[in-house]
Order: sequence, then C-alpha cells, then structure tokens
Amino acid sequence: MRIFAYLVGTGLLCTVGFSSCDVDRCESKKECETHVTLMIDGSKEGQYIVEKRLIRDRLGIDTLTLDESGELKFGLDVGKMEIFSIRNIGQESEIIFVANKGDQIDIHASADDLGVSFKLNGTEENESLATFIDYERSFQMFADSLNKIYLNLKRSNLHYSVEEKFNTLYKEKAIAHEKYVKSFIDEDPSRFINLLAVRSLDVKKSPKYYEKVKIGLENKFPASEHVAAFAKDVSRLVASEIGGVAPSFSLPSLKSGVVNLSDFKGKYVLLDFWATWCKPCIAEIPNLKAVRKEFSNENFEVVSICVDKADFKPNWKKIIEKHEADWPQLFDASGVAAQDYAIEYFPTIFLLDEKGQIIARNLRGNDISKKLREVFKRE
Repeated sequence: MRIFAYLVGTGLLCTVGFSSCDVDRCESKKECETHVTLMIDGSKEGQYIVEKRLIRDRLGIDTLTLDESGELKFGLDVGKMEIFSIRNIGQESEIIFVANKGDQIDIHASADDLGVSFKLNGTEENESLATFIDYERSFQMFADSLNKIYLNLKRSNLHYSVEEKFNTLYKEKAIAHEKYVKSFIDEDPSRFINLLAVRSLDVKKSPKYYEKVKIGLENKFPASEHVAAFAKDVSRLVASEIGGVAPSFSLPSLKSGVVNLSDFKGKYVLLDFWATWCKPCIAEIPNLKAVRKEFSNENFEVVSICVDKADFKPNWKKIIEKHEADWPQLFDASGVAAQDYAIEYFPTIFLLDEKGQIIARNLRGNDISKKLREVFKRE
C-alpha cells in the first residue's frame, strides 16, 4: 500500500541503542510506561521482531517468542511519539503502529498475514491509523481485482471492449480515494499518523495538504525526527512546484565565478536543468537561444544548470562553445540544486517571475515562447 512507501526499504537490523522490557519488569521498576498487548490468531507459536522505525533505517528492539496462548505483552521505553513495527521472522508482512510515552496499545492480528489482518486499539492515533489502513486496504483490493480481471481478459484478447469502462471505474474510485484522504487530514492536520496518510496524495497535485500536515506536525511534535525529516522533504518538494518560491543556489559558472539565484532578482528567469549526456537537452539549446534573443528587450534571462560529475566539465564546455550558448552556464557537480528542485529527468525547465516564484515548469519547445508571450503580454 502506498502509505507504507515511506517505511519500505529501511535496511539493516541493529540491536543497540534502544531498550525494551517485559511488562512485569516495567510495572515493578517503572522503567517502561508504554505497554503493548499483542494477540495472534491462527498458528500460535513463533518468534516476532519488534523494530523502531528510523528515518532511513530500522532499529531492532527485541525478539519475542509467542507461546501457544497466542498473546504477548511487552513494554516500550519511549519519551515521544515514534513509529514501530512487528513482524514474524521469515515473513515480510508486518504490523505498523505508533506509540508515545504512557500509551496502552492493543493489537490483534492473524498469523497468516500480519500486515493485512492487524487491528489497533487503545489510543486515538492508532485507532485513526487503523481506520485509515482499512480504507487503503479496500481501495487496494478494488484496484487489484480490477487489474486481475483486465489481465485475464487481455490474455484472451477480449480487453478492448472493457478498457474504457475499466479506466472510468478506476478514475472514479481514485477521485473518491483522494477526497477521503483529504477529508481524513482535514479532521486533524496535527495527527502524527498523517505522516503516513498524506503520502497517499500526489505532492504535485496536492502541495497544500503536504504543507498543512507539515505545519500541524511541527506545532504538535517539534522534537520528532520523523517530523523534521518530513518537513525538510516537503519544503524541497513544494518549493519546486508552481506557486512555490524557487530554492536559492550558489554554483560555479563557466565565465563569471560563483553565481547565485539572487543575482537575478527582479528578472524573469528561465531555469534550465540539463546534462551533457542528455540528447533532448542538447536539442533544446537552439530553442533556448532563440527565446533569449526574442525576449532580449524584456526583463528576462536564461540560466542553465548542468547536473553532471566533475569529470564531465570539459564536455560541458565544448557543448556550450559549439552552440554559442552565451547565457549564464552553471555546473552542479554535487547535485544539490537538482535535489532542491526535485529534478527527476532532464531537461526540466522552470519559469520564475521577478519575485523568484515558480510560475511554470516542465516547459519544452514552442511552449516556452508561448508562455513568455503570455507573461510579457505579446500577441
């Protein structure tokens, strides 16, 4: 499911730096104030790993042995809201929950598939997470079943007659899903689990909801590493969308030392991210040259940023000289500027207004001059 994309691929399992304890020891020595009760239906016996989710990793807390009763009780030593998971050794499917100091959490799941079956109770955050996950499961089941039927028809070459209908069904369901996620966030933007929920939305289509969650979480959980990392990602992603303020940069240029974005304050800027190995990028250079000439009397400049390894600088210079691309040519060897602008492919071309706000992105070919004529009110 998409809400778990943020938590996937977190790598190595460690066993240091964090502690867990059984409930009896916690209750008697007051070492752990957060208690979890896990009830597993089905195959009762087995070993389960409890992990704390870090930003880019996961930290093993303990390995618990489930006996034939099917019940486990354990404590967590937490001082602030954190994300945890439980999985059976040998299985990928897992339970995900959140826990804060003093929480009493009840989890019920089937041994056959923890990730699909688990239910959460005991705290408002976990109960809200359970509600959201149930909806996500139903949406995923619908999409999977629709896809399965379509593929079966395709094998018999019978899919053409239903293709349009299936696309319509999925689109209607996807629109309903988006509305549900937005409504869920609107109920309380400061819920910690919105870290997971908002990732069901496309940031390019719903930047305001990412901003809403960012603000809500920063106010309520200012000490959370998860919130800090999320806020940083959102600032980067939203800033690179239309309406965002273009991230600043300071990069070496071909002719005039270090160039900053602020050097072009008060001008419209066509910002071109490209690479020396990218043929469409090189094919775009004559077009950039043409629009720079066409709008030379306007308050306008073209700025190109080549994103390549330092070894490619000689090739970069040759291409610029060959095409007589005499506008500001910058080199981003570290890829920092490309990361700040969330560049996914080359070329990616932005148009910034005189205040440094992004007013267009992904411009190519004739669309560049068309947009500039619109901006400068030319027929």
